[in-house]
Amino acid sequence: MIKRLKRIILAGSFLLIFTSFLSLNAQWATVYGGSGNDKAYSVKQTSDGGYIVVGETSSFGDEDGDIWVLKLSSIGAIEWQRAYGGSDYDYAMSIKQTSDGGYIIGGSSFSFGAGDKDFWILKLSSAGDIEWQRRYGGNEWDHVHSIQQTSDQGYIFAGSTGSFGAGSIDFWILKLSSAGDIEWQKTYGGSADDKARSIKQTIDGGYIVSGHTRSFGLEEDDWGGSSDDDIWILKLFQDGEIEWQKTYGGSGDDIAQSIQITMDEGYIVAGWTNSFGAAYGDDFWVLKLSSEGDIEWHKIYDGGNDSDKAYAIQQTDDGGYVVVGWTNSFSTEYNDDFWVLRLSSEGEIEWQKTYGGNYSPDYARSIQQTNDGGYVIAGETRSWGFREEDVWILKLNSNGDMGPLCAFIKNSNAIVSYLSLSPEDTNIIPENTDISPQETDISAQDSDAKDYKLCSEQCTLILSASNGGTTAPEPSSYTYDTGSEVTLRAISQSEYCFNEWSGNVQAWINPITITMDGNKSIKANFYKYEPYEPPSGRDYLNEWGDGDRYEECFIATAAYGSPLHPYVEILRDFRDKYLMPRRLGRALVKIYYKYSPFAADIIAKHKALKVAVRISLLPFIAFSYSILHFGPVVTTALLGLILILPVFLIFLYRKKLRYHRIKT
Repeated sequence: MIKRLKRIILAGSFLLIFTSFLSLNAQWATVYGGSGNDKAYSVKQTSDGGYIVVGETSSFGDEDGDIWVLKLSSIGAIEWQRAYGGSDYDYAMSIKQTSDGGYIIGGSSFSFGAGDKDFWILKLSSAGDIEWQRRYGGNEWDHVHSIQQTSDQGYIFAGSTGSFGAGSIDFWILKLSSAGDIEWQKTYGGSADDKARSIKQTIDGGYIVSGHTRSFGLEEDDWGGSSDDDIWILKLFQDGEIEWQKTYGGSGDDIAQSIQITMDEGYIVAGWTNSFGAAYGDDFWVLKLSSEGDIEWHKIYDGGNDSDKAYAIQQTDDGGYVVVGWTNSFSTEYNDDFWVLRLSSEGEIEWQKTYGGNYSPDYARSIQQTNDGGYVIAGETRSWGFREEDVWILKLNSNGDMGPLCAFIKNSNAIVSYLSLSPEDTNIIPENTDISPQETDISAQDSDAKDYKLCSEQCTLILSASNGGTTAPEPSSYTYDTGSEVTLRAISQSEYCFNEWSGNVQAWINPITITMDGNKSIKANFYKYEPYEPPSGRDYLNEWGDGDRYEECFIATAAYGSPLHPYVEILRDFRDKYLMPRRLGRALVKIYYKYSPFAADIIAKHKALKVAVRISLLPFIAFSYSILHFGPVVTTALLGLILILPVFLIFLYRKKLRYHRIKT
C-alpha cells in the first residue's frame, strides 16, 4: 500500500513538473515571411492543438499577391505552407477548419472571374491540397470577408458586391452546399454603400451578420443615404429572409468588424467609432446585444486623440471577452502596435497590453482563446522580419504575457466611457441574385518562408553599413541579453549622407535606440551627395574640420521623415547655392548644424511637433523654391508685392469708407 502511494506521489510530481515545463514553453512569438509583403488576416486553433493561418503573400507565388496558408504546430513551427493564386492579385480574409479535418477558405480573386474581383472559395484537405475551387461573381467587384461551415455541412459566406443590389455596394450572402453549389443567394442594402464584415450561424439555424452602412443612419446626405457609416446588424432566418435589422451609431463613422454569439444567445460586436470617445481619431467600440438586437451595454475604450481600431472579438470561457486590434495612442514612436483588451462580462477592462516594435507599424487582425486558456493573435509586422511586411503570430498566456524575455509587451491605460444610445430599425427587403459558380483550375504551390523567433534568452545583432559610412558600434555581430536597449548611430563619410536604416528596423531617425527582442539584422544606408561648387573653386567642405558635417537638414528631415523628401531637397539646394559660397552663410549654417540635431530628435518623436514644424517651414520652402527657380530679383519683387498688397487694400478700403461718410 505504501509502495503504491509512493508511486502515485512520484507520478504526480513528474506530471506536475512536465506540465510546468510545457506551460513555460507554451508562449511564443514568431515572424514568417520572405522578401515581399506578407500579411495574416485570420488564425484558428486546429483539432491537433496547432494553428491554421490565412492571408496573402507577394514573396511566393505571383508577385502581385496570392492567398497564403500556413499550418503551424502548437509551438509555431511550420508543418506546411502553400500559396494559391493566378496571374493577378488574390487574397483571403477568412479560414475555418471543417468537420472532416480539412479547411474552407473565403477569398477574393482578381485573377479569375467575370468582373474586376470575384468571391473565390477553396476547399482544402488537411494537408493543404485543393479538393474543389469555385468563383462566384458578377461584372463588377465582389469581395468575401467571412465564411463558416454550417450545421448541415454546407457553408455560409458574407461579403460585399458591386455587381448586384440596390446601391453601389451591398451586403451579399451566399449559402453553399458541401460541394460548393449555391443553395440561395441574396443582397441586402440601400442606395449607398453597405459592406458585410462578419457572419455566424445562430443556435436556431439562422444567421447573424454585422457590417456597416451608408444607406441608413443618423446623418443623411443629399442622396437620401447617410453621410457617415453606421454599424448595421441583420438577423436572418435559415433561408436568408430578414428576422430583424438595426443600425447603431452617431454623427461620425462607426464600423463593425466582428460579431460573435454569446453564451446567453445574444451577440457581442467589436469595431471602432468616430462618433463617441476622443475628440479626434477612432476608438475601440464594443456592443453587447440581446438576442433581439437591443443594447444591453456598449463601451468606448478611449486611447486619446490618435486612432485605435478593434478588429476581432471573442467571448472567453469565463464569460468575459478578449478584443484585438491596433493602437496609435499607446504605440511605440507613434506607429501602430497590436492592442489587446481583456474585458469582464460587463465590458470592464481586466487588463490591456500593447505588442510592437520601434519605428514601424504592427497590425493585429485576429484573436482566439486557445485550449490552455491563453490566446493566439495574427497580424502583420514591419518591426521585425525579413524586408517588408511579414506575418506575425503571438501565442500569449491567460494574462497576455509571454515571460520576462519579451520587452515588446507594454501596459496601456485606456479610459472606458459610456453614452446612452438606442438602435434604429431599418426596413430593407433582400433581393435574390442569380449567378452560377464557375470552376477555377489552379494548383497549390509550396512556399519556403523563413521563420524568425522573438524572445529568446540571448539575441544576436548583425550590424552593417553601405558604401559611404559606418556605424557606432562599428559593423559587426554582437550578442545581447533579451530586453537590452541598444543605441545605433550612422556616421557618414565626406560627400555622403545618411539615408535610412533597413532590415529588421526601417527608420530615418539617427541615432535610434532599439530593444533587442530577438535576433536582428540592421543596415545603415548612405547615398552620395554632390555639393554645389562655388565659382571660386574654394574648398569649403573641409573648412570645419574633422567630425563637422553639414550634409543633413536635421530639422526638415525629422519633420518630413526622409532626407530625400522633395521639400528637404529644396532647402538643401538653397543652402548649397546661396549660403555655403558666402562667409556669413557658412557661419549661419555651422551654428544651425551645431544645435539642430537635439531639436530634430525631439521633433522626430512627437507627431504633433512634426505637423507644427512642417507648417512653420512652408514659408521658408516657398522662399527657397522661388529663389532657386526665379532668381533673387523676381523673388524680391514678389515679396514686395506680397507686403504692399495688404497696405494697398487697406488704403482702398479706408478711401471707400471715407467716400461713403462724405456722401451720407
